[in-house]
Amino acid sequence: MRPVLIGGAAVLVLLLAASQFVLPLLAERRLADELERYGPRPEVEVSAFPAFKLLFGRADRVEVHADMARVQPGSLVDELSTRADVDDVEVSIGELQVGALQLADVRITKDGDDARAAATVTLQGLQLALRDLANIRVLPSDDGILIGGEVTVFGRTIGGRARVRAQDGRLVVGVEGLPLGTVTLLDDDRLRVTGVGAREVPGGYRLSIGGVLTDAAG
Repeated sequence: MRPVLIGGAAVLVLLLAASQFVLPLLAERRLADELERYGPRPEVEVSAFPAFKLLFGRADRVEVHADMARVQPGSLVDELSTRADVDDVEVSIGELQVGALQLADVRITKDGDDARAAATVTLQGLQLALRDLANIRVLPSDDGILIGGEVTVFGRTIGGRARVRAQDGRLVVGVEGLPLGTVTLLDDDRLRVTGVGAREVPGGYRLSIGGVLTDAAG
């Protein structure tokens, strides 16, 4: 019996070792296939120990690197929610088109339930996304993102400022100085927005947003 037990143990060790190598490769291929709907096939790296947890949709870390992609705002929340059982997620995208907004050097991270994203936008790209406004500029602010600009109404040009900020877990925008309330830009039960910000960088602005994945994401 001893040789049989030793032989069985050796086979089990070999199977576990093989799964540690094979299962992450299969998971990487499957995830790359899924993400191709957003653009050219990305590079994907999946880490999990022990690897068999991948069979239950769990992983320790997922890294995605893409040259370019095109998504709608809700798609980013969809992907983060899908990876709710992954401890750490790191995504880098060279060029990302989100609706009408063109972004560059995009970084998206997930650490537990905390999610953060940062990207660079040029002044030209911001103008294209907010085409109804002229002379757009991002102003210094300690509360959200303050955007100044001009709009022409009935032949008259009016200057104003709009503030994008987090409010009760939502991402909203409101016009400064006017009692018009706010317009919701993002409201998703799966992600509670905790803050947004912007700072000037060479060639444009670095935008950032932070949030917490809720139980609904699971």
